[in-house]
Amino acid sequence: MGTLIVALLALLGGLPVHQASPQAREGASAVFRDVERALASAAVSEIEAHLGDQVTVSIERTDLGYVSANQATSILNSYFALRKPTSFTFSRTDDRQANPFATGRLYFVKQGTRGSAQVYVCLARRDSIWVISQLNLY
Repeated sequence: MGTLIVALLALLGGLPVHQASPQAREGASAVFRDVERALASAAVSEIEAHLGDQVTVSIERTDLGYVSANQATSILNSYFALRKPTSFTFSRTDDRQANPFATGRLYFVKQGTRGSAQVYVCLARRDSIWVISQLNLY
């Protein structure tokens, strides 16, 4: 019955069905803040706590597909073993969707040369928490 009322409110211009609640948005924003800090300092261990059991990972135009949280951690450690971040911030976040996302540009130094990568992070709700379901660095 509650779902029907929410759907009717959405149709009548009230609460959109696809939007997350304010409490859920705050949780998603906290995850994005943690990820932003972790990527800026290559602190992969701080991202690890936010990874879902299965994460879709794509690094430098290589679609690695679904990987476990442990594999994602290993991939990120390898990525940052060759790159020292100089700065990173999310330039856009959208925490109003059912699957919040954030994107920004990571600047780094690799073998003495400056480089950058576009970062895309998407979250999904697992039980009562937000987890990273997709992570792209390209």
